[in-house]
Amino acid sequence: MVYGCYETKERIKTERIAVLCDILTMRKAIHDDFTATGQCNFHIARRPIFAVSIAYVFPKRSKLTKEFDKWLDIMVESGIVLKSVQESTSNATSCMSSLKRREQASPILGFMDLAGMFLLWIGGLFVSTLAMVAEVVIFHFKPFDSK
Repeated sequence: MVYGCYETKERIKTERIAVLCDILTMRKAIHDDFTATGQCNFHIARRPIFAVSIAYVFPKRSKLTKEFDKWLDIMVESGIVLKSVQESTSNATSCMSSLKRREQASPILGFMDLAGMFLLWIGGLFVSTLAMVAEVVIFHFKPFDSK
């Protein structure tokens, strides 16, 4: 038997399994679970495996397809579709954003993290010192005009 992601959301929580799902279904599952429990019980991986397109399906040779495509293009390009998805799954957005905030805490950087910047700074000091020495040497050995 094949189950969809939405139907297996309780198994994902209780059995600690991972399921390959589309982002829209999981946003809806996160939204509904947060609404019911008040907790963020799911985590969506930050990097998708591949881009998934969501599409409406019509019967073959449907006369609605051409007109629907025209209006759907307008709605997608204007952001109406994305806004509608975000509004209908607003609790998923709060769960996902709180997770991002926790993960993106700025770490304390060590010397090796900044080694490139220090190397650039030391290299600049070295080159500028060489330029100054060259100017002093050229100025010192320049013969004076006796006119």
